[in-house]
Amino acid sequence: MFFFLSIMLAYDSWGADTFTSERLMAPCQSASAPANGCMVGMPRCSTVLEPLLTSVKTTVKNRVDGLYEDGIDKDVFLDGTSALFGKPVCAAGGIHTFNIATEGATNHVSENCGAPAGIHVGGGSPRSISVTAVFTNGEGTREAAHFRGLFAASLGCQLDQVFAEARSSSGIRVSTSCQALAQDIKNLSTEQMANGVRLNQVFTNSYGLARYFCAQADMQRGDRVPEMCSAENSGQTGGLNPEMIQHRNSACLLATASAALLAAYGNFVACEVFNRATTHYASTIYGNSAPLQDELRNYFASLAPEVSARCRKRRYLLFWKRRGRACVRNAIADQHNTRVDSLFSDIQSRYFEGDKCRL
Repeated sequence: MFFFLSIMLAYDSWGADTFTSERLMAPCQSASAPANGCMVGMPRCSTVLEPLLTSVKTTVKNRVDGLYEDGIDKDVFLDGTSALFGKPVCAAGGIHTFNIATEGATNHVSENCGAPAGIHVGGGSPRSISVTAVFTNGEGTREAAHFRGLFAASLGCQLDQVFAEARSSSGIRVSTSCQALAQDIKNLSTEQMANGVRLNQVFTNSYGLARYFCAQADMQRGDRVPEMCSAENSGQTGGLNPEMIQHRNSACLLATASAALLAAYGNFVACEVFNRATTHYASTIYGNSAPLQDELRNYFASLAPEVSARCRKRRYLLFWKRRGRACVRNAIADQHNTRVDSLFSDIQSRYFEGDKCRL
């Protein structure tokens, strides 16, 4: 009894990813940093992390929208090329992370999710029934749509996992695919913090202005960066101590560098979401050892005993090959047509929601 899973695309680039022993914290000041002793030019995590994660969520949502609307996965390859994903995409269990409700006959972009698989029944007698799903001539498009929906669900589930790590005190686990970017951010962040500490000390010792630059709404959110970097405050209009001008300019450059560093961290977060989703999806769906393969085989095999008894009446047994097998085929098809959406909704809840998708 086989379930034909090549109805879903197979990315050549999909494969197992592993985690390093490293974790990466966001390049910002933690809540434990003293209010009057912060690093000049380094904003607090409490003010920049959530807006950054919201931006990453928008990026991931745009990718999901691309799957639904274009049938193209535009970000699957690191070189920026696209891969054919296929349409329609239907998440049987919905995707709460992206406010997508359950999708059965149609999806949230009003596309028909297709027809369930056909059923082929073999065997010369009721005791030797074999059941095979058929994916030809338009049959099986519903299953294909739900398989695509599982990948969209995997993106949502992994986004929740990565965001939880980003908000934790230990940071995000670093996968091998994103390790190089993580190392660059870590190195630059260490250098940035050291420069901030030195400049903070200069302001404290020479001008007593560290508190001004770091407290409340000043440098924490970065919304004072334009003011600090303006012509007046950079000293270009004259009237300020030349040494003070130099240090203010340094603070301006550090703040600008911090913004770029945070943007790179956002790219790292997205990298982790995309790579983990791909790895988890591939390991769950593909290959003979993938758990979903056995589940689907067992599902179709389990339908036969439920209906074979009703097809053992005399009129079916006398003409088993013509009438009996047709009876079994129609009965199984009726059951599968009724169960297919709930089947994939259950699969999604057990493999692609909450901690179930954690790698």
